[in-house]
Amino acid sequence: MNKHSYRPDIDGLRAIAIGTVVLYHAFPTALPGGFIGVDVFFVISGFLISGIVFSEMEAYRFSFLRFYIRRICRIFPALALVLIATCAVGWLWLLPAEWQRLGQEIRGGAFFFANFVFLGQAGYFDQASIQKPLLHLWSLAIEEQFYLAWPVIVLLFYRSRFALGALIWVALIASLVLNLTSVASDPVKTFYMPTTRAWELLIGCLLAFRSVSSGTATARLFAAVERVYSPDLRALSGLALIAIAATQFDSHQLFPGWRAIFPTVGAALLISAGPTAFVNRVLLANPAAVFIGLISYPLYLWHWPILSLAAIYRGGTPGTAETWALVAAAVVCATATYYLIERPIRFGTSDTKRSAAAVLATLCIAIGLAGQLIASDHFTSNSQRYGLDRIVNAASEWSYPTDDLESLGWKGFVLRKYEPLNGPHSVLFFGDSNMEMYWPRVQAIGARDHLKQDSIYFFTYGGCPPIPDLTDVQHPYCAGFVDAAKAAIRDKDIKTVVLGAHWWGYLNSASPYRYKDQSASKPDGRTGAINALAAMAKEFTQEGRTVFAIMNIPYSGLMSPPSMIRRKLTSFEIVPSPVELTTQREGLSLTETLRNALDAAGVKIIDPIPSLCDKERCPTLTQAGDPIYRDAMHLRPAFVRSSATFLDQTLQ
Repeated sequence: MNKHSYRPDIDGLRAIAIGTVVLYHAFPTALPGGFIGVDVFFVISGFLISGIVFSEMEAYRFSFLRFYIRRICRIFPALALVLIATCAVGWLWLLPAEWQRLGQEIRGGAFFFANFVFLGQAGYFDQASIQKPLLHLWSLAIEEQFYLAWPVIVLLFYRSRFALGALIWVALIASLVLNLTSVASDPVKTFYMPTTRAWELLIGCLLAFRSVSSGTATARLFAAVERVYSPDLRALSGLALIAIAATQFDSHQLFPGWRAIFPTVGAALLISAGPTAFVNRVLLANPAAVFIGLISYPLYLWHWPILSLAAIYRGGTPGTAETWALVAAAVVCATATYYLIERPIRFGTSDTKRSAAAVLATLCIAIGLAGQLIASDHFTSNSQRYGLDRIVNAASEWSYPTDDLESLGWKGFVLRKYEPLNGPHSVLFFGDSNMEMYWPRVQAIGARDHLKQDSIYFFTYGGCPPIPDLTDVQHPYCAGFVDAAKAAIRDKDIKTVVLGAHWWGYLNSASPYRYKDQSASKPDGRTGAINALAAMAKEFTQEGRTVFAIMNIPYSGLMSPPSMIRRKLTSFEIVPSPVELTTQREGLSLTETLRNALDAAGVKIIDPIPSLCDKERCPTLTQAGDPIYRDAMHLRPAFVRSSATFLDQTLQ
């Protein structure tokens, strides 16, 4: 068999990769680590594309033009179709801010820098993944960025097998080390950057290099491994590594980091085992797996926009039966795309492919430019005809910090001081964004004459709980936050400390945070965190300081202004729904536990819920019809400024 002939088992491996990704996106709890399928795709891609490049260079018939025509005919047909379809449905269903974000995604997808688009969007108020219909294009962008440079690099080094092998090893190790050393300090950047992902593609490149590396140290290393580990053992080991990663990892853990080694090495072992290994021959090369592998690329492109747009339209996660129907629809779309569009173009004549590549490249440029028009608000959506501004604008309002807050560097964080006041009695507000949202009311109170003797400070950071030893791997920047706050309280001789946070988010039954070595979602970890908070508050009171603690506001997706808008197939209507207090049972129970622990520490408790709700429900609009909330967990600045009177006692 020719060393570069078609291997149906690799299509079967693609089936595993796309299967894990789709199952994870459709049912995240069923396969918590299913996102590792993307890493498997990276290895497959590196192996197949590098194999073609090496074989053509070895035969002295490599052509950059032919290489990129092949890439365009492989990537662009399905991509252009999905971008156009997503844009069309988005125009019908998306609200103005969502439509502009989709424009950014379309531009990034068409021009292959989607990973940088999503990296730039990352932040505390970033939208949930399900609200981004083209989020999955980050991985395609990384691949294409890699292949812009890789053939050029190979051509420069190909005459010396030693130099090429050394280059692959050095680049692979450097990228892997960068990934391992960066993931803890900046997990988002490590996830999206091509420099911290290149090693995964280079593993596949190294496998392809094996076929042209005779006489090199790489060839001897591969030969030694093959003597010790039989093809069947390699295949079984590879399948086990992928299975472990898919079932034992989850999105709350640092990734890629060392965990990405499992699926990438697993994929490499399965590829290196060859088509005759039992697992490859029987499991991966069976017709059903091969079929899924053949449509895996269009299925990858279709499945996420379908799931995302359905969730956006529905205003929540679809039910199980509906989700299966959506997955089936994605399979149908992918099958039609492969047989009717992708396959005729990819396997047409040279002239057909050359012409198609020119048309497709022009089309993707046009799509990218259309995305730019959408992102810059020069092409408005259907929703802007329905007078929704009063509701949707509330979702983008935020009033912290303002110009009258002076920023003071403090132990790696920012301590903010209200400049107009410089009195002897100092008050410090300590917490996360749920404390920041109260700034408009504090600012309004601080402007009154009778408070001119106070100094007001804010020490906050979104996503950072004001609870000692409560941490989360996705928020590495919170390290030292509590210690820095305590130092500021003592250094500035703060007389009144006000604690506030989204307590329910940190301590509920699904919390990703950990108190020391225990999960805060479990009773022991939750109790430990609450006791640590109470002990810190007691330290402050014993030092003669007055301590307030602001309890949680209600928390529900129905609070978010976009959820008050019902989307129809071609129109919209405003349908606000009050939140029933019966839906807040877990949070209210947690508030009671917090209240008891902090009350025993001498803390004065402020509970906003009686001001925001009646005995049965919490309204989402004021009597004038304005949204009360900015999103599911933050009050709107205008409402806080005028109505959060429960906060006034902290400054009296």
